[in-house]
Amino acid sequence: MDNKQKIIAEALRQTELWLEDQQAVATACEQRAFQFSGHCVLIATFGVSFAGKLANPFAMYLGAIGLVFAAIWSLASAQLGNFHNRGHRWTDWQGHVLENDNFWEVLVTQAEENTDRINFNEGRLERSAVHFRVSFMFALLSIVVFALGQLFALK
Repeated sequence: MDNKQKIIAEALRQTELWLEDQQAVATACEQRAFQFSGHCVLIATFGVSFAGKLANPFAMYLGAIGLVFAAIWSLASAQLGNFHNRGHRWTDWQGHVLENDNFWEVLVTQAEENTDRINFNEGRLERSAVHFRVSFMFALLSIVVFALGQLFALK
C-alpha cells in the first residue's frame, strides 16, 4: 500500500469515527432533553399542587403552563429525524461492484459521502441545540414569572 492509499484508508476511517462520535453526541442530547423535560413537568406539578397555599396562585399556574411548554419544546429538540450513522448499506457498494470500480476510488467516494452525512448531522444537532436553548430560556422565564408574582403579591 503506497502513501496515497494509506491516506485514503485513514480518511475513510476518520469519517466513520466522526459519524460514530456524532451519534454519541446525539444520544447525549436526547437524554438531556428528556431529563430536562421531566424536571420541568415535575416542578410544574409541585407548583400546581401547592398553588393554593401561595400568595399569588395565578402566577404559579402561569409559571406551570410555561414549564409545560418548555418541556414540550425540550422534547422537540430530541427529534433529530433521519440522523446518519457510520457504515454503508450494501446498496452503496453494489454499483461499484457491478461496474468493477477501482477499490481506492470507491473508498474516496465513501469518505466523501460520509462528509456529506457529517454535514447533515451537524445541521440536525444545531437545530436541536437551538430548540433546547429556547426551552431552557422559556423555563427560566416561567420561574421568574412565578417568583416575581409571589414577590409582588407579598407587598
